[in-house]
Amino acid sequence: MLGDNIKTYRKNKGYSQETLAQELFVVRQTISKWEKGQSVPDADMLEKLAEALEVSVDDLLGKKTEEKKSKEESDTEIAKQLAILNEQLANNTRRRKKIIKIILISAALILIVSLILAFISGALYKYDKQTGYSITETIYCTIDGNEYVWEVTYDKEGNVISANGDRWIEDNIDPQQYKSAERQLKEIEEYITEHGGSFAYDE
Repeated sequence: MLGDNIKTYRKNKGYSQETLAQELFVVRQTISKWEKGQSVPDADMLEKLAEALEVSVDDLLGKKTEEKKSKEESDTEIAKQLAILNEQLANNTRRRKKIIKIILISAALILIVSLILAFISGALYKYDKQTGYSITETIYCTIDGNEYVWEVTYDKEGNVISANGDRWIEDNIDPQQYKSAERQLKEIEEYITEHGGSFAYDE
C-alpha cells in the first residue's frame, strides 16, 4: 500500500521519479523500489518524503488520523508501520527465494529423470537391436551335386550381426567381406546361379 500511495501522491504532485529523487537526494532506483514494494524508506526518510509530496505521513501509510497525536506517539506509530512493512517485504523475499529453490530443484529432478529415461531407452534399443529385432536367414545352395549352407543374422537396419556356413562358400564367394546381410545373400545367389546351381531359403 505504501508503494502505491507514494506513486499516487508523486503523480498528483506532477513529479517524475527522477524529480522526486532529486528532491530527496537519492537515486531514481530508490524511488522505483519504494513504489514497487521492493524496499521501504526509514522513518526519517518517510517524513522527508511526506514533506516533499506535501502530504502527511499517515496519508502515505494509508492511515486516517482521528485525533492529533504527540510527536513521540506519531514517531512510535510510524516505526511500527515501517516494521510491519519491512516484515512483509522480508516475507515476500523469503517466499520468492523458496519458489526459486523449488523451481531449481524441480528442474534438476526433471533433468535427472530425463537422463535416466534416455539411458534406459538407449539400453532397451541396444537390447532390441541385438535380440528382439534380429533376423536370421539361411540359404541352401546346390551346385555340381553338392549342397552348401550359409546362415546370416542381422538387425532391423540390415547390418550383419553374425554370419557363418560351409567353408566352400567362404573360399569361393567370400560373403564375409560385406557388412550388409542383403549384399551377402545376393552375392551367394548370383554366384550359384552363374555357375549353374540352385538355391532356396527356409520357409
